[in-house]
Amino acid sequence: MSTFWLKAFELILSLSLLVFIHEFGHYMWARIFGVKVEKFYLFFNPWVTLMAWLPKTKKVSVLRTSKGAVYESEGVETEKESSSKKATWRDTEYGLGWLPLGGYCAIA
Repeated sequence: MSTFWLKAFELILSLSLLVFIHEFGHYMWARIFGVKVEKFYLFFNPWVTLMAWLPKTKKVSVLRTSKGAVYESEGVETEKESSSKKATWRDTEYGLGWLPLGGYCAIA
């Protein structure tokens, strides 16, 4: 029985690596062409997000649902920037979902 769980873990790990590389390709080309990327997630997150990080405000959320999060850091207040400025990697929310069937890169 332990062989089954080891093989299942190896499968999820290898597929996660492939999904990450694939989604990073979308992210990289969007950034090269100056398109804003709103979210970059590994795994899908219906109903619950395991972890989310927004570098611009230095805010981290753990086990976030529509009702709130189990843990959420305070973050840092930032000045409102005009939308004419070029988007940077800090404008993207990075996260980890709970359903290991893929991932997504939300491009604006």
